[in-house]
Amino acid sequence: MQFFIIAPLFIILLHLRPTIGNIVISSVILLSAMAGGITTWALGLPSTPSSAGLSTLAGDFFHLIYTKPYFRLVPYFVGIQGAWIFLHYQRIFEGAHKIRPMNKLVLAVPLWAVTILIEFATVFGLHSGNGLLGGEEPLSRTVTNNTLYKLGWSVALLTQIFLCHFGLGGPINSFLSWKGWLPVARLSYGVYLLHYGINRAWIAQLRHVYSFLPDFQSVIIFLGFISMINLLAAVLFLTVEQPMANLEKLLTARQTKPRG
Repeated sequence: MQFFIIAPLFIILLHLRPTIGNIVISSVILLSAMAGGITTWALGLPSTPSSAGLSTLAGDFFHLIYTKPYFRLVPYFVGIQGAWIFLHYQRIFEGAHKIRPMNKLVLAVPLWAVTILIEFATVFGLHSGNGLLGGEEPLSRTVTNNTLYKLGWSVALLTQIFLCHFGLGGPINSFLSWKGWLPVARLSYGVYLLHYGINRAWIAQLRHVYSFLPDFQSVIIFLGFISMINLLAAVLFLTVEQPMANLEKLLTARQTKPRG
């Protein structure tokens, strides 16, 4: 929520002084990313809470990095800067629609391959070190991960959004544009609001140490979480979000209705 308060200041700066605004936002992104790595190195923190197993470092990571908003600035500000780039260089990017199909393929395939690999590494790169297979996690790897993973994920995702919008998405864009995703999209904000509380409630009620092995157990629990959170998000959407949206439309219509 803090980001909604400070974001207008940076957006106004981007509008009034684009060069200074981009320098400031880029500096904030780099400082936030570096702060995560420096804190990890200074305190010897893990890359994820589960990496530390039963160690107190799991709690230290959660309270010192995971929950702190200044370590979460990177994706938010990458999005703001990406939106500015889109608005100011849209005409240049639209030239991609005029590229020949073979040239589109040559341009798009490497970009998609690199961004997908970055996202894959962000999500699964630490699988062998997050407490599942044992062994001590090298500090160099945790520092690298906690410095770069938010930046890598957000830049890769931003690149893919640009590729899809400017005609370089191909079948991936067709799949992501499928109308069947609309119900899920409408529940996404409710899922975001609810998932943390449900996850913490589940952890609080545990009476034993949870093991991520075997994988089948984790899959079942994951599917249970997904089902429950989406069900509650649907209730939230129908009882709060949609009625409020209808009320907003009603009030807006009354204000814009011409007087006879």
